[in-house]
Amino acid sequence: MIKLFAAACLFLITGLAAFFVSSNKSKTLKLITNWLLVFIGLIALDFFAEAFVFEWLDWNGTTKNDWFFMLWWASVLFWFIYGTRKIFSR
Repeated sequence: MIKLFAAACLFLITGLAAFFVSSNKSKTLKLITNWLLVFIGLIALDFFAEAFVFEWLDWNGTTKNDWFFMLWWASVLFWFIYGTRKIFSR
């Protein structure tokens, strides 16, 4: 949970920095909003998998679900880098 909180803080801090640095604030705000909404969607996917799918498969507390978390964190990292580059390039 601490890693997830740290990732959310990193997204918010980067979004705020991009907003304050930008010259076209309305376009940047729209990009940041979309960027954060996809991040929230990734969090919702994680919670859904943990609450329902892994419970149904009896994978909670085992190493059978490690592949999902590796893919999920790779997706979060990719989305962070992609969004940061896109937001700061405008």
